[in-house]
Amino acid sequence: MEWDKIWSFNKKVIDPIAPRYTALDSTSLVPVFISTPVSVEEAQVPLHPKNPEVGTKTIWRSAKLLVEQVDAREMKSGDTVTFVNWGNIKIMSVEKKQDTVTQIHAVLDLANQDFKKTMKVTWIAEADAPSAALIPVMTVDYDHIISKAIIAKEEDWKNYINYDSVHYTKMVGEPALLNVKKGDIIQLQRKGFYVCDHEHQKRSEFSGVETPLLLIYIPDGHVKETANKAKQ
Repeated sequence: MEWDKIWSFNKKVIDPIAPRYTALDSTSLVPVFISTPVSVEEAQVPLHPKNPEVGTKTIWRSAKLLVEQVDAREMKSGDTVTFVNWGNIKIMSVEKKQDTVTQIHAVLDLANQDFKKTMKVTWIAEADAPSAALIPVMTVDYDHIISKAIIAKEEDWKNYINYDSVHYTKMVGEPALLNVKKGDIIQLQRKGFYVCDHEHQKRSEFSGVETPLLLIYIPDGHVKETANKAKQ
């Protein structure tokens, strides 16, 4: 059996039970400023959209939100965008420096419950509360060590060694990721499934410095290779 079929079957097993969390690429964060009066507040939301037995998590909401550059580039003045686990927000202005979005200004549009044609984005709030602090996350994508599935007898296997088979991505995660323990299988929303290899530590017992939550990507059988995914 080919590996993609195994991973595809594995996804069917873990998808119904894996809790959902949010983490964003730390190299491409864009602030979204909400001009509507917003109190810094906690909210309880489901860990899984279709399985209430997975439980709930605490998220934070504030007047300053963070989104990824790839999402910010798709937003235009006048757009209504659905911020997952909050609601619709109307974009008032998008500021750019050349092709890079530097900041976005928006207002809440929570009374608008039409989500059918809106862009959906994941986000994290910035807040001063200690329990709202963002969590450093490192994701690891492992590609195949040998780049060719079947090597003929007359071919030299050394020509197919993949010397670029590991890809790391620095991310920032929502505070609820503090609850993730070694061995847990989770989904980072809109990114994929991961297994926790190392828990976040505010102060490592070995180095004395903060260590990120280390997550290893779990392939799901899609044609897109993990190496390509990591480079996006």
